[in-house]
Order: sequence, then structure tokens, then C-alpha cells
Amino acid sequence: MEISNGVNNIIEAKFGQKFSENSIAVSRLMNHLHYLILRTNSKNNKSENENQNDSDLLKLLCQHNRKAASCLNEVVYYLQDKLNYNFSDSDRLYLLIHIIHVTS
Repeated sequence: MEISNGVNNIIEAKFGQKFSENSIAVSRLMNHLHYLILRTNSKNNKSENENQNDSDLLKLLCQHNRKAASCLNEVVYYLQDKLNYNFSDSDRLYLLIHIIHVTS
């Protein structure tokens, strides 16, 4: 719960507005975070193999959504500190998509 609140606070601070916790987009983001946390706590704390398509799409979305990309960097930095997990581009991509949906 602390991590979910921390991520939500980062997004709200970056975009200067509150987002409804009842919205589907926020619910999906929190659900994604829940499973991400479970995955990071597994015995094998390694990122999945990099997928070049995910890396390419991440770069493209970051170029077209600079504010969301900046927010993503803050969220990943926060999560890396809290979870001691090395985020793959695939992890970053899915987080970025959720951030874009929440803030759109």
C-alpha cells in the first residue's frame, strides 16, 4: 500500500492534479504495481529478457509523451529504491502506458 501511494503521489505531483482512485485507469495501474511487486519478490529477481519491440515502442512513446516519460523516470527511481529491482524496458513500457492512461 505504501508503494502504491508513493507512485500515486509522484504522478499527482508531476501533473499537478489528483486522479480519482475509482477510475479504471488508476485501478489498472495499481493492479499492475501489485503484480510487479509480487514479481520482484520472487526468488528470481531478474528482469525478463529484453524485447527489442518493447524497447523501440518505449522510445517512441517517451518521445511523444515527454511529461509522462519524465514521470516514469521518477516512478522507476522510486520503485528501484523501494524494491531493489532492475527494471527492463518491458517493465518501463507497461508502467509508461499506465501513466499515460491515468493522465489522459
